[in-house]
Amino acid sequence: TLVHNSPWVSRTSVSSYLVKPNYTSRSGRKMPAKEEATKFLIGDLLKLEGTSSISLSEPVVVDLSPQLTYKSKKHDWWTIGAGPVLHYQNDRNRDISQTIYGARATGRLLLGKGYPFAQLELESLKGQVRENLPRAWHNAFLLGGGVNFPIGKKSTLNLAALYDTVWQRGNSLRNEPWVVRVGLGI
Repeated sequence: TLVHNSPWVSRTSVSSYLVKPNYTSRSGRKMPAKEEATKFLIGDLLKLEGTSSISLSEPVVVDLSPQLTYKSKKHDWWTIGAGPVLHYQNDRNRDISQTIYGARATGRLLLGKGYPFAQLELESLKGQVRENLPRAWHNAFLLGGGVNFPIGKKSTLNLAALYDTVWQRGNSLRNEPWVVRVGLGI
């Protein structure tokens, strides 16, 4: 997430199955346990997730990043997802206002039982690095990992650190290559 002069990002994430898992047959009868384990709906595989952050102090920052995520039923240790990115920033002290938009694709690999994960992100965003330069597309390739801590039955605390491997000082939308994320998954 792009926060002017700060690598620290506070995010709130929401995820929900598009369709609640349903293991009844089309005729309405409850399937036996063996069928239940092998038959599923597309809603069992897709989740609508997203992150958002807002800062009403100086600078004002709004970041919205919804994402459609696929999780394999057979290999539930990996997920992939993609979605649009919209970032608005208004710094009245420096007379800078900018809207950055683009897309992000994410891959996540669970590293065994428990909650640590490895993550990669491909990002292509259009924005302006400096006032004297025109708006241009900027790509990022972030690698890193994190942990999810369960909070109750339906919530998690998410911590992640990602490194932008193609970051260049003065030619990237971020001020530094590290992105640290702290979020609450509901």
